[in-house]
Amino acid sequence: MSVAGETSLEGVIKRAAQIGDYPTARELLNRRTSSAKKGVLGADSELEEKVNPESKVERRIRELEDKLMIYPENKEIYLMLAELYGQLENWELASEYREKARVLDPNGAEFR
Repeated sequence: MSVAGETSLEGVIKRAAQIGDYPTARELLNRRTSSAKKGVLGADSELEEKVNPESKVERRIRELEDKLMIYPENKEIYLMLAELYGQLENWELASEYREKARVLDPNGAEFR
């Protein structure tokens, strides 16, 4: 499968992402968004998530880390962060957040 036959840059980016050519799709997406004042393909777009599947997880991590500043004793936030970092294969941070949750609730069912 190739990107031949696509008539728009968005089509080429989407096709490249569909066939797994993420480096090309990411480069074209970056060029497209840097040339537009208000990128047509913003960080929340479906295409951005296809080009960079980790972006959705990274965005959710940022949201939860912000919530953690407000609710630093919330075990569930730590567990969700541990899960998300695990999805990114960042085992060190996943373990760190899981341990912080365990300290808050050492008898929790998750730790048995």
